[in-house]
Amino acid sequence: MTLHVHSNPAAILALEPEGLALAQSPAAGALRVAMLNLMPDKRQAERQMARLLARSGLDVSLTLFLAPGHRPRNEDPRYLSRHYLPWRQVRNGRHDALVVTGTPLETIAFRDVRYWDGLGEVLDWSRAAVASSWFSCWGAMAALFHDHGVPKRTLPVKRFGLFEHRVLAPDSPLTRGLGERYTVPVSRNAEVPLLWLACRRGLDVLAASPAAGAGLVAERGLRRVYMLDHPEYEADTLLAEYRRDRAAGLATPPPRGIDPDRPPPLPRWQEVGVQLFTNWLQVVAQARPARAA
Repeated sequence: MTLHVHSNPAAILALEPEGLALAQSPAAGALRVAMLNLMPDKRQAERQMARLLARSGLDVSLTLFLAPGHRPRNEDPRYLSRHYLPWRQVRNGRHDALVVTGTPLETIAFRDVRYWDGLGEVLDWSRAAVASSWFSCWGAMAALFHDHGVPKRTLPVKRFGLFEHRVLAPDSPLTRGLGERYTVPVSRNAEVPLLWLACRRGLDVLAASPAAGAGLVAERGLRRVYMLDHPEYEADTLLAEYRRDRAAGLATPPPRGIDPDRPPPLPRWQEVGVQLFTNWLQVVAQARPARAA
């Protein structure tokens, strides 16, 4: 199957040597996924998320966009103008699903984020506009706060590295094929405690780690999926973050479960990400006939 991307950014085209089918032309019948990219490194996030979408085995059409009021400082405006659609065009278009990435803002109060109101506009729009939304890391924390009033709690030390998670809802369509346990990267300076999630009606914790806490949370019916971890990370992402943090003078510990001298050449956790995205997109595809009716 093929991933169709508006204007084909070079970061996504870099996936072609991996044997993934990419195209610029729209495809009739493809699942239409809009991705709100909040990460400072836009191109890395594009590549990582596109890889999981492209390996899902479904035809997917991917549109990139920014939150209204968000003016990124770390990317060439010409690049954004070429590869990212204006919010008004996304808002008025037809989409089946929404992906919202993370961003390293865990220590900042949500309402102090410059584009918080714009993000809220996107989240409110998505309730009626798409079948399901996938939120990643800080994006998941922000959506849990916006949707359900669940706050985040700043951690004394960054939770960082590979953590084993236990599947708590093996019968969920979202956890199909994951087995009883899986290991994925965690990289965050805040958390959403399990007890706070348990107090919110309509939310289910689908997977959690004894050491890292909640990993995968969803609304009943899977209209919203909140992934607090990073199954999309590449082999060297954790080490690159570690070196970046240390260069900035931060007391970030070495990533748990990663040998700094011998990073894993083939990150097995990406298979977890592919399975999760495949399961999620199948849920989206099954919702299509009902939404059309």
